[in-house]
Amino acid sequence: MLDSQFDVAVLGGGPAGTAAALVLLKYSNLSVVVVEKSDYENFRIGESLSPGVTPLLDYLGIADQLDQHRSSFGIRAAWNSDEMHSLDFMYTVHGQGISLNRKTFDQTLANAVVDRGGTLLTETKLEHLSSTAQGWQIKTSRGILRSKFCIDATGKSAVLARHQGSRRLLYDHLVGVVGIGEIDKDDDSFTEIEACEHGWWYSAKLPNQRAIFVYLSDSDLIQRDKLNKSENWLNGLRKTQHLVKRANRCQFTSSIRLFPANTAHLDKMYGNNWIAAGDAAISYDPLSARGIPSALDTGIQAARLACGWLTEQTSSLDNYQANSLRNFQEYLNVWTRYYQLEQRWPTSTFWRRRQAIIQLDPTCQLTIGKDFQPSNLYLNKQDY
Repeated sequence: MLDSQFDVAVLGGGPAGTAAALVLLKYSNLSVVVVEKSDYENFRIGESLSPGVTPLLDYLGIADQLDQHRSSFGIRAAWNSDEMHSLDFMYTVHGQGISLNRKTFDQTLANAVVDRGGTLLTETKLEHLSSTAQGWQIKTSRGILRSKFCIDATGKSAVLARHQGSRRLLYDHLVGVVGIGEIDKDDDSFTEIEACEHGWWYSAKLPNQRAIFVYLSDSDLIQRDKLNKSENWLNGLRKTQHLVKRANRCQFTSSIRLFPANTAHLDKMYGNNWIAAGDAAISYDPLSARGIPSALDTGIQAARLACGWLTEQTSSLDNYQANSLRNFQEYLNVWTRYYQLEQRWPTSTFWRRRQAIIQLDPTCQLTIGKDFQPSNLYLNKQDY
């Protein structure tokens, strides 16, 4: 059983949490503990990194530890067109992307935390959080931890932020239905995206001769069409025009899984001695490919702010939220434009929901009024 004191407690050992810990351990003398509920053996979604993530991996000092992952050469998409159009990463500044073995990637980050002198507690559940005059008292399944500062990297559950009264504001109800299988060696390493009448599909080649296929639609539409059932999901995949070619070479080896994929953010991303990072602060549509890069980036930012708060008694936490929401508004603008490009199914509930321009309430730079509900911004909100 533990009863230990740390400068910073990082709640959650995914990319955001471990990135924060790695920065603190590399660039400061602060003591750090990472509390992770899993043992990194369970399935995790998020398997593609675009070339632009390379500078973040370099900054964290782990870019040379990704040999077990597969190169990704680009993206093909059939979006508002029956034809596939390609973006080859060879013509980007940083070259090829990465197709991850996600469990190995997260474990690599976690191992680096330990190698740099941090404390990593796996298979450790959070049981109770309480604020004290000295910081935080954190009751876990392995004992009591005390810290001066906390970083909430608990994903969409945002455990600490919600404990402090923050609300998670949803902009949609997107859900992903995932299937993974074994595939022949001749398949290329392009990620493929294909829109359909009630949502869209994507597929990516994974290391160890595997491939992932994901169907994304709103939760109520998935239930309506019973696409949370393996047989119906496979039938939907077989009806695609392009992804079916890869699927026909794939032997599915496990049952399908569901995961939330909504766009959302907290109305309050920080407090006096805590800050949220990764999906706990903001989550993005998988179409944007921002998930892991944003987790790494916000983890880095959270670590810098925690260090400043602890060592210099300076606080730029309010700037963190303002900048995050400014970037989120830019994301919303691009997000809606991409969905508005698809005009082939004008009567489809899924696509009609995504035709409205979404603007943040101007007051949410600091606080969000009680009447502000992002879900009300849909063009046809009665669909929900």
